[in-house]
Amino acid sequence: MKKLSIVVLMLGLAALLFACAPKPASMTVSPATVDLDSKGATAPLQVQFADKNGAPVQAKTPVTWTSSNAEVATVQDGTVTAVGSGEATVTATAGELTATATVRVAIPAAVKLAEAEVTLGVGQSKTVGAKVVDANGMELAGKSVTWTSANAAVAEVADGKITGKTEGSTTVTATFGTLTATVKVVVKKAEATPKPSTTPPPKKPKLEKKPVPTPPAKKPALKKHPH
Repeated sequence: MKKLSIVVLMLGLAALLFACAPKPASMTVSPATVDLDSKGATAPLQVQFADKNGAPVQAKTPVTWTSSNAEVATVQDGTVTAVGSGEATVTATAGELTATATVRVAIPAAVKLAEAEVTLGVGQSKTVGAKVVDANGMELAGKSVTWTSANAAVAEVADGKITGKTEGSTTVTATFGTLTATVKVVVKKAEATPKPSTTPPPKKPKLEKKPVPTPPAKKPALKKHPH
């Protein structure tokens, strides 16, 4: 009987302490922003409770999770899973309290090149731009591709700069993960530079000087004699 009384007393104290514990006045979700870049990628979210003074408190209220766009991201028990490119808001609810986090999903869908074909002379170079885009055609920042040439003897490539080596044709490929895009490269012989002529220019004919005619001598005026 004595043991039963002690147990009841302890349970009563626990209930009293729980009743006196500060109740949460607000909640937050962290991290506030999640970025995912592949389908099926996941990220955990956590909730924190605070009292009216902003001090952290514990809460036994169950938390439910919802996503504003299940085609972009789903959430279960605080774990977010990427579905498709776009943006979604994940909301955590505990009783009357709610908090949100922004989920941004950018899944690469293709590699786009600035040009489909390049024609060069031997020794000439040209840089081709490349970008990685999502299913909506939006460029994804911070994504760089690797470059390879199918025949480096015809054309070499480094960081998108293609240089013609010998006459012929080949393809240059930009790769990001499993995504690729190619550009056709045609290399032509460089046109021969005409050699300067060694033939001296024709001499200009000398102009013959014509003799200047001498004006006739003036006859002396005749004096008139008086009769």
